[in-house]
Amino acid sequence: MKQERLDETDRRIVQHLREDGRRPYAAIARDVGLSEAAVRQRVGRLLRDGAIRISAGTRPTRQGFITACLSIRVEQGRHEEVARAIAALPEAAFVVTCIGASDVMADIVCETHERLYQVIVEKIRSLAGVLDADVSLYALVVRDDVDWQPPAEQPAQPAQ
Repeated sequence: MKQERLDETDRRIVQHLREDGRRPYAAIARDVGLSEAAVRQRVGRLLRDGAIRISAGTRPTRQGFITACLSIRVEQGRHEEVARAIAALPEAAFVVTCIGASDVMADIVCETHERLYQVIVEKIRSLAGVLDADVSLYALVVRDDVDWQPPAEQPAQPAQ
């Protein structure tokens, strides 16, 4: 799927939805200078293209859950296989394959330390292809993805 950069109108629509995912399209349309139908079409395209999703964000650490980041090394050629197996676990909140010191990174969320131990030792470290899993417990969340927004586009510098 070809990924297109968002234009200024798309970015303004996304900003409205970031502030309030339930904001009426009519209100967004007034601000961005489009019809309600045009805003609805743009939001539909952004959703279909996977550029955005509209949901209620949760913060597990603020709900008493324990979150750990796993940095996992796997056997050559098994990156995606291991990542998909971890992603299938209900405790997996975020899973990616990487290029670098880690082959797979995963955020794991559990209610207790005991459950976290079970998931890491009995489920993840025992997966075929896993060589090592380094665990870092989240102690203090300073910023998370619901706070992230794209940086303002910088104008192109003229060639010298």
